[in-house]
Amino acid sequence: KANLVGQFLTESLLLTGLAFVLAIGLANLAMPFFREFTGKALNLDVLLGPGVLVGMAVFGLAVGLFAGAYPAFFLSGFKPMAVLKNAPGAPSAAGGHRHLRSGLVVAQFAISIGLMVATAVVWRQLSFIQHKKLGYDRASVLVLENTGLLGDRERSFREQLLQDPRVASISNSAFKPVGPSWNNNSMVYPDEKAGQLTRALRYDVDESYIPTLGMKIVQGRNFSPDFRTDSSAIIINQTAAKTFGWPDGAVGHTLHWANRGDKTATFQVIGVVEDFHFKSLHEPIAPLLMVLAQTPGLIVKTHPSDAADFLADTQKKWEQLGTGEPLVYAFMDDYFQKTYETEQKTGLLMGFFAGLAILVACLGLFGLAAHTAERRTKEIGIRKVLGASVAGITGLLARDFLKLVVVALVVASPVAYFFMQKWLFDFAYRIDIQWWMFAGAGLVAIAVAFLTVGFQSVKAALANPVKSLRSE
Repeated sequence: KANLVGQFLTESLLLTGLAFVLAIGLANLAMPFFREFTGKALNLDVLLGPGVLVGMAVFGLAVGLFAGAYPAFFLSGFKPMAVLKNAPGAPSAAGGHRHLRSGLVVAQFAISIGLMVATAVVWRQLSFIQHKKLGYDRASVLVLENTGLLGDRERSFREQLLQDPRVASISNSAFKPVGPSWNNNSMVYPDEKAGQLTRALRYDVDESYIPTLGMKIVQGRNFSPDFRTDSSAIIINQTAAKTFGWPDGAVGHTLHWANRGDKTATFQVIGVVEDFHFKSLHEPIAPLLMVLAQTPGLIVKTHPSDAADFLADTQKKWEQLGTGEPLVYAFMDDYFQKTYETEQKTGLLMGFFAGLAILVACLGLFGLAAHTAERRTKEIGIRKVLGASVAGITGLLARDFLKLVVVALVVASPVAYFFMQKWLFDFAYRIDIQWWMFAGAGLVAIAVAFLTVGFQSVKAALANPVKSLRSE
């Protein structure tokens, strides 16, 4: 018995050691992709220092001992006569251990199904974000960040760009409704109600800002150079109008700044812009104020088919101005994608680990199916002699394993639902988890399991029954 225990443990440790060496090699090959994916400048040589290597070696040793413990101490404990006679003490009759193997298969497929459901939820939420109406047009909008370096020449640079037929409109503002928001919250109160103090975000914009970004005025009017009084005018969003108690008639009311040095700073509402998402969908739309003021930076709306060519020509114009600095720019779509970069990486990682989990589960299921088919060889032979078809025998062998996958689906569904609801709770605007996400994950798992088991089942069903019954 001691020799058998040593043999099983040695084999397990050798396999684990080989896996350890292969893992380091795969990690080295995957490091460039990992650096590109995470944006982190990691080096495998630094990670594999003496302390880390010792820790990994201890972990590998523990895995090897744990993996080899079951066959070492269980199989070596069988009595030879019981095994040869197929008596109750033999492995084939060990029902409790069959339950253990079945439990492991259920656990593996439960993890796989849970990850598949999580992947479906993440990508469905990302699709929802991509297609949700934001209240502004981000397509073919170019943001020029550092035109403030031009000083007084910024206005003439803008006029040059406006003469280009590929430009639809330009706004002189640094405030873009995507990406990190400016930290310029203001405390204001409506009319003479000083007790109704409200925190609101302020945007400094010009007359072209709202039309350039395709926003919609639902009450009143936009800023206009024809009205000199617009220097003390303000446009608010619908949420601000509701907050101040003016959902349908905000135009004509006044707002007072409570945190400005000039206590007489009073602005009259001339318009209400339709709510737009100026932060990520993690946060609800908050009160927003727009005042007429220029800030360094240009927001350029171009015609969709000409954006790339226009950008190249714009860079040439910028270089001719001799600032000595490169033009800092990005398309509004790029800012939008960067806002949800974490969610996109989460979706990719979920999909990757779901694939790995399915692979591991299939390996375990394949081994269990091979063991079952071998153990039931004589039974299959008798059934074939009595007229059972290949399809019938395949179904007979596959049915028990498919039941395990169904059990895994039942186990995984509430757990996946709980954790994905928690993840979605971080979004102010989110999807509802649908039943088809669980059904789809279950069908994929069942199909993969059937293909895995079916190979062994068909192989056993096609075997010549004479060979299996020859010893009887």
